Amino acid sequence: MNNQSAVEVRSAHDSDLETIAFLYFKQLEFHLDLDSRFNPSWATSLEAKAFLVEYISDENRLLAVAEIERQIVGYAYGAVKRTPLDWNFRNIAELESLHVSKNFRGLGVGQDLTKRFVEFSKERRATRLKIESFSGNLTAINYWEKLGFKQYSINLDIVL
Repeated sequence: MNNQSAVEVRSAHDSDLETIAFLYFKQLEFHLDLDSRFNPSWATSLEAKAFLVEYISDENRLLAVAEIERQIVGYAYGAVKRTPLDWNFRNIAELESLHVSKNFRGLGVGQDLTKRFVEFSKERRATRLKIESFSGNLTAINYWEKLGFKQYSINLDIVL
């Protein structure tokens, strides 16, 4: 691979699920440092596969993959949802997960995946796009802020 290799972003297929599950496992493994409640082994379960298939088959959900030289090096998934009637906008998009393999970071892969999700969201008339990040994941927060995202709300959590 060279630095000039083009990134191809496309909708995922069922045949991509094994590779996506591996990348998903790596993402969950990373997040264990931020929250011990994560279960990386779930990413390779039948339940996880069914979860991901929904993002392939539902027209208001997207599971996209990024390829470099025909190798899947990242994925993103998210959905466009209707908002409650008390909001003055109707459709909101949420990019629920984005992951790029370590060896391919800094090449614009994450930006290309994000761009594809923005296009998908606009096609479904979403007027806002949200993401969530752990407060301790400063690398991710800085990444999203460089793309123009701003802090909008704060989620509070308690372990029961």
